[in-house]
Amino acid sequence: MPRMNFVLQYGTIVVGSVVEAFQSDDTWFGKFLPRPPPQSNSALHLRLLTFIAFCRDWHSRLASGLEPNATEFDSFRDILASGLWQAVGSDGAIRAIREAPVFIGADISWRLG
Repeated sequence: MPRMNFVLQYGTIVVGSVVEAFQSDDTWFGKFLPRPPPQSNSALHLRLLTFIAFCRDWHSRLASGLEPNATEFDSFRDILASGLWQAVGSDGAIRAIREAPVFIGADISWRLG
């Protein structure tokens, strides 16, 4: 299957781009390139970028053996399962994402909803 590029959105907010994405079983994987918030500094866009940074940090601590607690994600519960995450493919198709994507370093993964 050829690799695809996506635009990652949260509702109408463009959060970033996903390049070289591929699907394995029911999960998509790719490289994530965040988009800085517009000059209006949308509070929600900033919160989404804060979530991405937190997710990356949490997984970094996990990889280093620090055993972070999954309850740390509770403060982002409102955006985790909001139903607003979507990937807009280079083919033009809009794909709903089941829960918030997972961000590990420069990588991203998600499952379709």
